Amino acid sequence: MDEVWYRNGLKFCCQQCGQCCWDEGDYTEVYVEKDDLRQMAAYMDLYPDAFYRRFVKNSEGFDVLRSRDGACIMLRGGRCRVYPVRPRQCRTWPFWVENLRRHVWYGEVRKRCPGVGKGYKYGVDEIEKILLSGEPVS
Repeated sequence: MDEVWYRNGLKFCCQQCGQCCWDEGDYTEVYVEKDDLRQMAAYMDLYPDAFYRRFVKNSEGFDVLRSRDGACIMLRGGRCRVYPVRPRQCRTWPFWVENLRRHVWYGEVRKRCPGVGKGYKYGVDEIEKILLSGEPVS
């Protein structure tokens, strides 16, 4: 692996503040996969078709959660109402390829997310695993 700027790891701990749930710039849509849909529907005690009609829309060929008043429709009272089964995109935040450029991490990501720099220190191997598998490290 090439030398990376975060070779000593990055600290992150979700504060469950809902800041990442607001539409802003490049962060405006939450993409959902079939497994995400099934899990969220079950968590909310809805049939998947009913969940889809109520909370999901198609955007340029991709299923995304709807927005309401500039935020993800799952945000209620400043908290994610499906947090334990939130979509993969949300589970892997902020360890996205586009966020792992030094100027982005220390700029817009840190500004947007109070969990950056707090809690558990993810090592390079753990971060790379998240990037490759699309699943967070527990």
